[in-house]
Amino acid sequence: MIGQKIIFKDTVDSTNNYAANLLVQGELAHGTVIMSGQQTAGKGQRGANWLAEPFKNLIFTCYIKYDNLSVQQRESI
Repeated sequence: MIGQKIIFKDTVDSTNNYAANLLVQGELAHGTVIMSGQQTAGKGQRGANWLAEPFKNLIFTCYIKYDNLSVQQRESI
């Protein structure tokens, strides 16, 4: 279920980086949402920077584990 676990940090470099670090440590479960009031180095799609006014925007990453998709299907998401 998405949002069963929510992690909130006042400031992170990037919610995506934070999620990636948790994943490497084996501490990220399906449906976890990482939220922050502010990002110092947010990431958008295709290498773009993600800029948002601190504490005035929704800044989050949601980790969804796709065990039943082939590599080709995952690449199209």
